[in-house]
Amino acid sequence: MMFSFKDATAITQASSHNYEAHFRDDWCIGSVPHGGYITSCFMQVAKLHFDTTLAKRNQPHTITLHLEFVRRTEVGAATFTVRDVKLGRLTSTIHITLTQNGREEVIGYLTHSNIPREEGPSFETRWQLEPPPPKTNVSALASDSDSKWQERKIMPFSDFRKASNKFRFFFPKEGQVEHSVADQWMALKSGEKLTNVTLGTIADMFPQLPEIFRTETDPYSIKAETKGIDTEAEARKKGVAKFWYPTLLLNLDIKKALPEEGVDWLFTRTRAKQMKNGRYDLEIVVLDESGDIVALSHHVCFILPASRNLAKRSTDKSTNFVRDTPATAAPSGTESFQYPFAASPDIIRAHQKDAYFQGVLLERLSSVLRNLYGARFAHSYTSEARTITELLYLGLTTLVGNRTLGEEYCDIVQIEDDTLRLPTLLRRSGYIISTVLVPYSLTRILPSFRRRLRSKLEHSLKHSSPSSLSHKLQSYTLSNLDTLTSPSPIYALSLATFYFTGAYYHLAKRLWGLRYIFTRRLEPSEQRIGYEVLGVLLTLQLAVQAYSHVSSTYATHRPPAAGSAVIDAGVELSLDPSSYAPNTALLIDAEPGTDATQVEKRVRRTTHTPAPPRTTANDDDDDDAVGVRYRLADEKVMGWIGAESPQQRKCTLCLEEMRDPAATTCGHVFCWTCVRDWLAERPECPLCRQGCAAQHVLPLRS
Repeated sequence: MMFSFKDATAITQASSHNYEAHFRDDWCIGSVPHGGYITSCFMQVAKLHFDTTLAKRNQPHTITLHLEFVRRTEVGAATFTVRDVKLGRLTSTIHITLTQNGREEVIGYLTHSNIPREEGPSFETRWQLEPPPPKTNVSALASDSDSKWQERKIMPFSDFRKASNKFRFFFPKEGQVEHSVADQWMALKSGEKLTNVTLGTIADMFPQLPEIFRTETDPYSIKAETKGIDTEAEARKKGVAKFWYPTLLLNLDIKKALPEEGVDWLFTRTRAKQMKNGRYDLEIVVLDESGDIVALSHHVCFILPASRNLAKRSTDKSTNFVRDTPATAAPSGTESFQYPFAASPDIIRAHQKDAYFQGVLLERLSSVLRNLYGARFAHSYTSEARTITELLYLGLTTLVGNRTLGEEYCDIVQIEDDTLRLPTLLRRSGYIISTVLVPYSLTRILPSFRRRLRSKLEHSLKHSSPSSLSHKLQSYTLSNLDTLTSPSPIYALSLATFYFTGAYYHLAKRLWGLRYIFTRRLEPSEQRIGYEVLGVLLTLQLAVQAYSHVSSTYATHRPPAAGSAVIDAGVELSLDPSSYAPNTALLIDAEPGTDATQVEKRVRRTTHTPAPPRTTANDDDDDDAVGVRYRLADEKVMGWIGAESPQQRKCTLCLEEMRDPAATTCGHVFCWTCVRDWLAERPECPLCRQGCAAQHVLPLRS
């Protein structure tokens, strides 16, 4: 089937920066699509990109083009990937990669502008072709009646160089002006007009100059064709037909915007300066009917055996790609390939980067809340502020289909593990709900659930026999209620599994089947390390803790020994991979939302620290089992604080009289609960910013 230039260079936009084409067999040289034809496809992609994705820039014209033909292209489907390199007011540059069957075959840089709107100095250089070509009556070319030029009816080796059959070629009747020069007038046989997009093909469609040097008779000679000399047969005798002349590099400098409707004829002069060791250069000048320069082109070409053109292609691939559509069976003769899965260090590094930016957002939000509603409000709603921050961060990145800052930093992309495509909106939203809203809901539900369950167990134990199995099970459940209802063991198992497999860092990603791929090409010698050793250590830690817990339960019926996963009645160190708070802070507050007095009682029981006597001025806390012990609203309590100024008895965080005053290592004094909540977020003094950990804060006693 024969395809017109318009049909052969048709481009389909798959996404904002991805385009698809189908290379046609009748536009080939041997089995390889013609280099100029490929160049026009690049220009068509660039034009479509600037007409759609970059339409606001109003830069429709390619003014420079640089292509590197790194591999042979082939007939069939092709993918063009565009990267915006520099977008400017006058010019913009994009990078385009042509990929077929997982191979990068042609790469190029194209610069666009709006030629009619270009401004600046202009000078007449008086340049002209030397030696000048024969004069032309352009109107006579169509009827082949020009006195100096004549159409070459059959181009040499047109069965091999099928793309040459698409054009009408007119050569000087008296022969070329120089041996190393080829002048010609060209037009499309289909009657289509020549536009700026066709310049890529025009600049690469010329007589092969090495053949002129290798034969006694110019195989493109009009005189020879007129006399009936079979120049192709003579060339075959000389061995010319056994060679192929692929373009390695093509530079195109477009000087003029052709009319939108196009022109019928263009003139080209091709000149070679040196042919050596199978490599030669070409300079091409493209003129319009009025003699104005339309484009200048420079090529680097090879002289290769024709067998290289027809040889079977290697199946090796040195570039990979990710599909944005569901995985389907590859067409016959093609193969699919995906990026490698990301390694554990990349995933952890990305998560830490995201945690940092979420912390920055939380700090900004907390600052706004403090300015609007006061410090006590900000500290009271820290958990809600953190949840809003995480939702905002993931909503602006993952939910809308973008990568997070951590993922961009580490060159990883999230995909579905079953289809190997980008996650659907359902999976993205499900992941966000699972990783943000579900943990927050649990922190609100679990405390009341535990209280109700504890009350029910205590009531049941009072009416059951101590020797019964039911009593023992209920007693064990009551003693370890906080641990049994904590998600920490599940997080620990999930984290240990991640260290072994490197697959799912978050439990939510495991539930929704989301994995990461690494988007940079890895060298064969490059090693991707993992954290299997950490997985072994974490597994051993869990096993030892479980063994100690079981041994102490059955042997002594005493509360389990202190450990990093379980301490007393559920005072825990976090094994949640999303937790970055200091472990000491979690001894104070095992989980967000837990009643502070209950946690304090457990800590006192664990550390064997008796509670100090309560003050009489504790009206707000009479219902609490522990409550506030020292309230500086009573002038008799710690009268030595603020003896010179009553203002010194107020906490700078809540702006009220201090309750249970506590001093940081730098000497500043705050309410115990205020500084505790502050240090849980930022381990530094609220006033002087000196580093301070929670375990270094000293409660003051009179």
